[in-house]
Amino acid sequence: MPKIVDHDQRRGELVNATWRIIARGGMEGATMREIAAEAGFANGALKPYFPPKDDLLTFAFGHVFNQTNRRMAAATAGLEGLAALRAYCHEILPLDEERIS
Repeated sequence: MPKIVDHDQRRGELVNATWRIIARGGMEGATMREIAAEAGFANGALKPYFPPKDDLLTFAFGHVFNQTNRRMAAATAGLEGLAALRAYCHEILPLDEERIS
């Protein structure tokens, strides 16, 4: 019986692993082999989701961009002026694990 895989969850795991690798060693350290190992998968497990590395990096940056935009929108809802700017800046600074990755 084939293993049932949640493909969206798997993509999320790969994106999170990619950001951990980038945070530790920069873009140069983000090889497909390192990302697969960080996520706990075999290197070949990435191919069905992100055949070239550029697809994975594009998806990872888009994911983080969208997460950041959602946090900023929630943090600034109903605020104006300096209060809105302060809340906006607070969400883009790498102050905790969520904002780093």
